[in-house]
Amino acid sequence: MKPVVSVIVLTYNQERTVGHAIESVLAQKCDVPFEIVVSDDCSTDATRQVCQRYADRYPDKVRLLPPAPNRGVVDNYFETLMVCEGRYIADCAGDDYWIDENRLQRQVEMLDADAEMTVVHADWVCVDAATGETLPSDAQNRNADVHAREMDGRALLTVLLQHRTPAAMHLSTALYRAEVIRGMISRDRDMVWDRDMGCEDYPVIAALLAHGRVGYMEMPVLAYRVGGDTVSSPSDMRRAAEFHARTAVATVRLARYYGVPLCYLRESLAEKMRFALSQAYHLGDRALGEEIRRVQKDNGIPVGRRYNLLQMVMRYKPVWRLVHVLHSLWSRGS
Repeated sequence: MKPVVSVIVLTYNQERTVGHAIESVLAQKCDVPFEIVVSDDCSTDATRQVCQRYADRYPDKVRLLPPAPNRGVVDNYFETLMVCEGRYIADCAGDDYWIDENRLQRQVEMLDADAEMTVVHADWVCVDAATGETLPSDAQNRNADVHAREMDGRALLTVLLQHRTPAAMHLSTALYRAEVIRGMISRDRDMVWDRDMGCEDYPVIAALLAHGRVGYMEMPVLAYRVGGDTVSSPSDMRRAAEFHARTAVATVRLARYYGVPLCYLRESLAEKMRFALSQAYHLGDRALGEEIRRVQKDNGIPVGRRYNLLQMVMRYKPVWRLVHVLHSLWSRGS
């Protein structure tokens, strides 16, 4: 029987956690058939062997895609999406797991009941990747305006673009209509499937919100592991700076495409660029600083006087070294 829902599980070097992710999806109590489409992005550890064991054990549920060269999260996600058979799509990263066994059933019912609804999402909890402990929730901040989440998606789209990260909505809590994203790929591929965006979830969420109504379940359905080395939260300072700069550019592109005034996003864009600049400064990486400066200038993103001064310092190596020495001496004295 053809699945109604396809659940994408992307994984890379997650031998310790991907089994938990797959099991949490297998535990779903759902009246409609669903498949789990697993794509291992050429892991160098035992991740693929773990995934293969689940595919062998549950051949009617788990489909492990054939080995392929490392593609990166963006290409891996969309290439997997294009081979999914369900009319609805959900996903679970290989280092996260679902915590509500009825989430798919509830979300399918909501989408079936409203043809204008493109996506149903929910809340999540953060879990320490090292200890497994649930961290204090900021759900009240995320859900300050639940009613807006249940209205036309464009209201939430503005909220989404105003945040440093997609804090208003987590794609792994969502179930969405595959036809919306496939249609966008067909019409304007670069606005959803583009490595330069730096991520896959941000443009997907933006497209879903721009094309219909949003459903929301006020309950946690996902355990989101934090504190590890991920695409959106890299431990390497250079990668972190590059990620924030790329997502700032992506935000500008998405806002212009979907008609969200950039004046609404001024502060959030500035935060991204200030973070990227501070990382480049502490790394002592002039080339990275110049690249971030170019991105800021090309996209008209303000950073304020302090960071304009920081950019000037970074352009002159002797001054940069002197400032580092003075800062070091000041830090020791305080």
